[in-house]
Amino acid sequence: MAVDDETRVFVGQNILIEVEARLNGVPTDPTLASVSYRAPGGTQATLNYPTTNFVRRSTGLFEASILVTEPGTWIFRAETAGIVDAVNEMTQEVLASGLSG
Repeated sequence: MAVDDETRVFVGQNILIEVEARLNGVPTDPTLASVSYRAPGGTQATLNYPTTNFVRRSTGLFEASILVTEPGTWIFRAETAGIVDAVNEMTQEVLASGLSG
């Protein structure tokens, strides 16, 4: 996943979630790939590849773009299935913008 612990993220930004699939160390396209998230207010959604906001960059490497719309702790889960079964989760603290209304 692309965001690291030292990156400050503010409301209104897009978070890029990288999904990397490897089989025995070799980049491999999975049969299915998805990224799910839960916003601090409880809203949940899932992006399934392929969509406008979830694209393939190269063999075994995908990128999801998610707009964060509220401050607090966001939870993300990337999954692949089929040829490559893998799961990874992360959280990201999103800060309120000092310029938002």
